[in-house]
Amino acid sequence: MSIADDVNSWFGQQKLAQVFPDGGRLVRRLYLAVPIYDRLLGVGPSTLRTQQRWTELGVEVHDFVHGETLRIPSKEQPRPRTDPSNIKLLAPCGDQVWELRSNDSPRIRIFGRFRAQDEFVGLVWRYRLQLGTPEKWAATRRECVRAWDELHLGTPLTGDYPNAYLTRTRFVS
Repeated sequence: MSIADDVNSWFGQQKLAQVFPDGGRLVRRLYLAVPIYDRLLGVGPSTLRTQQRWTELGVEVHDFVHGETLRIPSKEQPRPRTDPSNIKLLAPCGDQVWELRSNDSPRIRIFGRFRAQDEFVGLVWRYRLQLGTPEKWAATRRECVRAWDELHLGTPLTGDYPNAYLTRTRFVS
């Protein structure tokens, strides 16, 4: 089955939605689980602050698809308490689970995997405050892997960090 067939199947089942840029060109592909996509569109109950926060996240998501330079942590450097990266590969790296990070308060994380270079599938989201313990991080990673498998997305992308996954990145410390 081709990638185009896969995408049509996901949309037909209303499992994933593709984020398109508002004007400009599409550099990276971003597919989001429908509940995440709906939150970006303001669907569902929320407070005014929550709506504003998701609207702000929408701007960051559009920066991703427009191909803005992403800040990523160096694998060799210890991560500071205030990590300014936009996206990062979570340990254990073998799971190939990444978090697309929004660092404005309240901080939002979208967990997913790459199907191909510059093609990210976001499947699970959490507020950073909900991820307080190593057990909660591990459970969220497992939830992401399970969602990936349920959608039959195949083997996630692996390769040289970060160039196999993303174009237009810069390391932050």
